[in-house]
Amino acid sequence: MAWSYRVMLVIYVCLLLFTSLLWIALPIKSLLAGFALGMSISFYNILQIILRTQIASKEVLKGSRKRRGLNSFTRYLAVAFGVLLIYRYPTWFDFRVFVFSLPIGYVLLVLINIYYGRRERQSLERGDKFWK
Repeated sequence: MAWSYRVMLVIYVCLLLFTSLLWIALPIKSLLAGFALGMSISFYNILQIILRTQIASKEVLKGSRKRRGLNSFTRYLAVAFGVLLIYRYPTWFDFRVFVFSLPIGYVLLVLINIYYGRRERQSLERGDKFWK
């Protein structure tokens, strides 16, 4: 699970830098600010899911009977914070782009897992070690 965390973090930083450069260069600042806000909340939610899943899996491997949740309420509050921020400052952030950019982290997580799953399966079929 650590590789998905690293890959997601690298992709997020690259997208945020690219969005920041576009924000400086282009006059559509509210669209890009809404995109950056939605993308940031999306990646926060994804990293929170990855962290909570790792904690829960360690608890299961230790044999603990205590059930750990994935903190859905915290993720809902993060989205609500973004909506309230857009409601408070409608000239700074565009709501449509914010809503569009919320699922980006989830889509990227699925695509990354599909890519690395296929790559690992192909390397196992050839007899290579996937992680060197």
